[in-house]
Amino acid sequence: MKHILTDSLTPYVGKVLSLYLELPETPLRTNLYDQKCAAELQFRSVPLDLIEAAFLLGSLRRLLRPPGALPL
Repeated sequence: MKHILTDSLTPYVGKVLSLYLELPETPLRTNLYDQKCAAELQFRSVPLDLIEAAFLLGSLRRLLRPPGALPL
């Protein structure tokens, strides 16, 4: 099971981190940098559905890369 580092987060930040952890090939838990990025997204009022779409597109792009491709 994947975990968020701390419970003292806003609901928005918690949701962003949960969306991130649901992706394949992500760490088992978030770190302070992940939390800061999520808080910055909240500060900029980025809609959660846009973040979810971006996560899914980025994950798909990574998963569909050719096996011998250079690292991103």
